[in-house]
Amino acid sequence: MLGDTEYSEEKDRLDIIDKKLDIQRKRLNIRMEKLELKEFERRKLEVDEHKILVEKVDSLYWLLSGTIIDEEKTLLGSEPMLKCIVSAKEKGIIKQKLFEIIEKY
Repeated sequence: MLGDTEYSEEKDRLDIIDKKLDIQRKRLNIRMEKLELKEFERRKLEVDEHKILVEKVDSLYWLLSGTIIDEEKTLLGSEPMLKCIVSAKEKGIIKQKLFEIIEKY
């Protein structure tokens, strides 16, 4: 059987071990939180990149589909003739850029 001093020493030793384990648990929790935060930031960055790509595709689409009245071909009192707002050369460049963006998906 343990004496009072031996019991007290054993209790102190167990308290120290318990405190060390508690510190290790806290450190592990901190590391896990840091990893979760990094993963969250990575996912958020991916979502932001996708949003930017979608906005670029949308802008290029509107450039390609946008039309204006062709004043050279439209007669007064007639139905207006429409033409694309970008030239044929610009249209080719826009399509090329659009396909590049789509490939990134």
